[in-house]
Amino acid sequence: MNSMEENYQLAKWLAGEMPEDELKAFKQTPEYATYEKIAAYSSQLKAPDFDADLLYQNTVNRKKNPQKSFLSINPNG
Repeated sequence: MNSMEENYQLAKWLAGEMPEDELKAFKQTPEYATYEKIAAYSSQLKAPDFDADLLYQNTVNRKKNPQKSFLSINPNG
């Protein structure tokens, strides 16, 4: 099975759309145990809270008040 087919099979399995006969064969593959662990652990992950409005305001404020960052190469300046 090429990688594109394998990805398609994984997507069907993760979405719960794999037919019973394919699922039975898939569970017999050596990779199944690993995929099952990945699915189980990744389902427990939680994305951090994200405040899109605050990010937008910070971006707008930075554009209004750009910070100039440069080093002077003049030793007297």
